[in-house]
Amino acid sequence: DLMTGRQHRAEWLGGHVVCHSDGLVDLEDGSQQLILEIKSMNDANFKKFKTYGVKASHRHYYSQMQMMMAMFKIERSFFISYCKNTSGYHAEIVPFDQEMWDEIYSNIQAALDGHSWRVASTPNDWRCKMCFKRTQCWENPALNPTCQMCSHSRPDDDGGFTCKLTNRQEKEACGQYEQIKMEAK
Repeated sequence: DLMTGRQHRAEWLGGHVVCHSDGLVDLEDGSQQLILEIKSMNDANFKKFKTYGVKASHRHYYSQMQMMMAMFKIERSFFISYCKNTSGYHAEIVPFDQEMWDEIYSNIQAALDGHSWRVASTPNDWRCKMCFKRTQCWENPALNPTCQMCSHSRPDDDGGFTCKLTNRQEKEACGQYEQIKMEAK
C-alpha cells in the first residue's frame, strides 16, 4: 500500500476478521483490479501447482484468496508462485468463488457465535495462527478466563466483546463465566 508502506489490509467486524494481500494489480487492458498473492514453493509443490492449479494443489491459498476477494470486493486474484529450487515462476488468475466464500463465511460466523471446532490438527496451521479463538483451542484458558473466551460473549463492531448477560463490554470474567466448548466437526 503506497499510503502505509505495508500490505493492503481489509477488516470486518471491527477488526475481528482481518486479511492482508501482497498487493493490488492493475492490468494494462484497464479491467478491474486484481488481488496479488505471491508464494514461494519447493519443486514438488510448484509442479503440483503448475499441473493442477491452485484450487486443487493448495486449497488453503485458494481459500485465502477467496476471503480477500470478498473482503476487498474484488472479483479476481493474480496468484504467482516462485519455485525455490529452480527459480521458476508460474501464475494463475483465480476468479471469485461464491460457494467457497459462503463456506468460509459460515465458518467465521460459527466461530464468532461461539460454535467453534478445530480446523486443523496443530496450532501451527495457518488457519489457527489467524484465528482470534486460538487460545481457546490450544492453550488452557481456564487458567486465565477472559470474557472473550466466554460462551456469553459476542464480538461487537468496534473490535471488542460484549457480554450478552450484561449487554456491555466487560473487563474481567464474572461468576457466570462459561468457557466456550470446542465442538468436533
